[in-house]
Amino acid sequence: MASEPIKIDLRDLTDAHVAQALPHLGKCSYSAPCIIGTLLTQDARERFDKSSIIGLSSAVGGLIEDGLLTLPDEQRVLATALQRAFDSGKREAFDAQLAHVRGKLAEQVQS
Repeated sequence: MASEPIKIDLRDLTDAHVAQALPHLGKCSYSAPCIIGTLLTQDARERFDKSSIIGLSSAVGGLIEDGLLTLPDEQRVLATALQRAFDSGKREAFDAQLAHVRGKLAEQVQS
C-alpha cells in the first residue's frame, strides 16, 4: 500500500528553517537538512534520501512526480528552483532565489 504524499507549503518556510539549512548549503541530502528538508519530519527526510539510493529521483520534481511529495501547484516550479539553488552550494545564488520565491509567494497572497 502506497503512503499518502507528504504535503508541504513554501509559505511555511521561515528564517529559522533557512538558518537550519544554511550550514548544509550544497549538500544534496534531505537529512542534512536541505532547504526543502527543513519542512519535513526526520522520518520523511530519511525516506526521501533512501529514494535516491534505490534509483528513484530525490529531486523535488521527481518526488512530486512519484507521488511522494505534494505542494500547491503554483509552488512546484518555485520549490524546484529553490532546491536547485541550494544544491549549487552558492550562497549568493541561493539568497537571490530565496528572495525571488518569497516575492512570488507574497504576490500570490495579494492576488
